[in-house]
This record gives sequence, C-alpha cells and structure tokens, in this order.
Amino acid sequence: MYCSSQTVASTFEQAKKNNSHTPEYSEDQVDDEIEKHVTSRYLIGARGRSKFSIEHQERLDAALNFSMHIINSAITALKTESTKYLVDILSLHFAMKAEEDLSNILPDMLQKLEEMKAQIGQYCKGMPRENQVAKIRDKFPSKEGSALALVVGALDSKYRRLFLTNDLLKLSVPSIATTIIHELSHHFLRTKDYWYNNYAMYERRKPKSNYFEIHDRVTFAEMSYVNETDGKNKTIWSKLRARAAEDEFLRSLCIEEGIGNEQKNKIIMTNADSIVAIIMSLSHKQIMEDEDAKDGLK
Repeated sequence: MYCSSQTVASTFEQAKKNNSHTPEYSEDQVDDEIEKHVTSRYLIGARGRSKFSIEHQERLDAALNFSMHIINSAITALKTESTKYLVDILSLHFAMKAEEDLSNILPDMLQKLEEMKAQIGQYCKGMPRENQVAKIRDKFPSKEGSALALVVGALDSKYRRLFLTNDLLKLSVPSIATTIIHELSHHFLRTKDYWYNNYAMYERRKPKSNYFEIHDRVTFAEMSYVNETDGKNKTIWSKLRARAAEDEFLRSLCIEEGIGNEQKNKIIMTNADSIVAIIMSLSHKQIMEDEDAKDGLK
C-alpha cells in the first residue's frame, strides 16, 4: 500500500492541537519497554505520526511513498527486464558475470524485496504500525556526527519502532526513504551494518532530478572489493574475518581462510546499505522514465 501526503490532510488540525502543549523532547518520560533501549543516549520526542509536526508528517509520508515506489520498481525490473540487463546491473553489486550466476541470486533478492514492500507498507497512514515511529535527539552529539535513524524491537515483538531525528527529516525525500529502507531491513531482513556505503557518490544528480544518479556509480565498498578474485588482503574483508568471532552469520560462512564469490554474495545480501544500493540501481531506469514523463506534461 502506498502512503500519500493527501491522506493526512484531514488530520492536520487535530495534529496541531495534539502538538500544542507537548514538549519537543522529554528527558524523563519513558513510554514503554522499547524506549528504555534508547533513552540512555537519546531524548525521546514526538511519539506516533499524529504527534509529528505537519511538515514532518508530510515528509514522512512522502518518504514512505517514495520507498514503496522504488522497491516496486526494483521488483518489476527483476521480473520483467532481460537477463542481460539484470546481469549488467547486479554485477555491479555482486560477484557475478553470467546468467548462471544470476539464477543463484535472483530468487533470494526477489523474496527480500517483496518482504520489504510488505513490511514498509505497514508504517503508512492508517496501517497497523503507523504509530510505531518516534522522533529522537542525541544527548551527546559528536563531531563525527550522530545516527540519523535507528530501529528497536524484537522480531517477535509487537513493537518494531522506527526512531527518526530532525536532522534526517530535513534531508531530501529520497535520502529519508533510503534511510528508512536501510533501518527497516535490520528488522525484517535481519541485515547487519558490515560496512556503510559512500553515499556522497549518489549526490551527483541530473539537473532536473530529485533522485540519485547512481546507474553506473555503485557503492564505494562494493566497487572496490566485490569483483576481486581474492579479497584476503583487502581491508573490508579483513575486518569481516575479525568480526566473525562474534558474528554467528559470518562464522557460519567459514571465512577465516578466505572469502569466495558465494560467500561474498551472501554477505552483500546481508549488508543493509547494500540492499539499499541494489534497490536504487534496479529502480533507476523506471524513476528516470517517470521524471521524463512528468517533464513531458509541463
């Protein structure tokens, strides 16, 4: 289900009333057990979308809508594009070169995107998790920067809370959307943060575009390392092998002696920023066509 900023219009006046006497951040209130996991580091602000400012309700809905759109576009690409096209796109992310490699990746990739589509839809206006969002502010901001968003909640819990910062909600809608996908992939795909992508590479845009120009500029980490035949001496893979001692998934891949292509692909499929980058690459063609169509109507 898509979210639309139009769907919150009827609640704006009530939201204003709700916000009128509510402090932006509270030091001493703990709303439920989930918040106890974050209050040592963060101040809790507005709880539930109805307590967000009108501007932030609109931006949240626009970002959820955009995230659904790019995931849908990525799913459509996986189902309808030619084998050659998919190999060309996915070989930028995975250690793969041929149709046979694609057949090993495609079913899992499609299942993950379908799951993300279903789960993100639950945070839309009128859906069961519409109030499983809250605003936070870092108590101890550092020069290196603070988290823009985080998630808390066990997979078997009714709480799967998405915590967002004002800094995140000031960014472009695509930036908010990709951050939401990243965070919720931790919940629903059990992804990890093995490495973060260099998103500065995505900021070079078409002059008319509000979508990242990323078709031939993939993540820094993956472009540098994924197609290496032997990743033993590469920093990122060295860090992964060191982390394997405490990470059950990495330990299960037996990567101590080296990382082969199959292992690399499984790790990439389990890295949150990689899921985001793959969605962006697969949806890029459709997004550009959408924008060209909009320009044609002007």
